Amino acid sequence: MMRKGFTLIELLVVVLIFGVLFSAILVVLTSSNNSWRAGRGKIVEQQEARRAMDEMIRLLRQTNSNWIIGGSSYSLAISDSNKRIDFYNPVFSSGGAISTFNKITFKLDPVNPRRLLKKEGTANSVVIGSEVEDINFSVSNGLVTIQLITKKENNFSLTSQVALRNKNVTVTGTPAVEQPLEGEF
Repeated sequence: MMRKGFTLIELLVVVLIFGVLFSAILVVLTSSNNSWRAGRGKIVEQQEARRAMDEMIRLLRQTNSNWIIGGSSYSLAISDSNKRIDFYNPVFSSGGAISTFNKITFKLDPVNPRRLLKKEGTANSVVIGSEVEDINFSVSNGLVTIQLITKKENNFSLTSQVALRNKNVTVTGTPAVEQPLEGEF
């Protein structure tokens, strides 16, 4: 006589096989999800670093290493620790003449040293980068070198050299210089 159906052992073997297959698929899916998230985190971190670097480059290209305005010298300055840079950018009138100069500063936030701050003239400072591990500025032969290192997931280092474009621009007249009060920033 033939029995119809499965034995308990046969059912247990089938359940065990499906359990092993399901577990293997779950491990693969979890691993790929973790890899995707880590890769996405790196991309976001790199994009943020590049945005901050682009902002610094855009403003530095407009400066001169030493503006002479009304007999006073307004020079590009890097702090002793190489963590801060101060420089002056011209603001042009509709007629193309320099109407004012803005003092621009980039530095790490003293309250939260993982944030990179930018201050233009007397406007409030803004955060242009977060998760900054380190920043270094140096200047040589009219080239400003910026090294920006971030660390959110992994270290990401970005270095750029910026040529100052207004090296040969002379200032006529005495345009105003807009800068924060001493010690304000």
